[in-house]
Amino acid sequence: MLWLTWENLPNSQLSKPVTSLSDSEVLMLANTKMDGKQNQRISELQAKGKMTGLTEAESYELLAMLQIYQMGQLRKSEGLAEAVRRKLKTPLPG
Repeated sequence: MLWLTWENLPNSQLSKPVTSLSDSEVLMLANTKMDGKQNQRISELQAKGKMTGLTEAESYELLAMLQIYQMGQLRKSEGLAEAVRRKLKTPLPG
């Protein structure tokens, strides 16, 4: 089982409101990506689930990883919105 981490984010960034982060912390948050090993593991579990099904432990692992991914995406979007508000980044097209 792969242990879930946010190695590229200091713990303080996970609990602080984005408005209280420094410009560099906001940019780091806006540019955050899931660890490559974690992303690969999600892909493996999804593929196995489609082909042969998952064990109970694998199902739990996939669910936990997807929840971590969703929380990370939400936090990243908050960072991106704050970076745009501070004019550190240009708005995404669309």
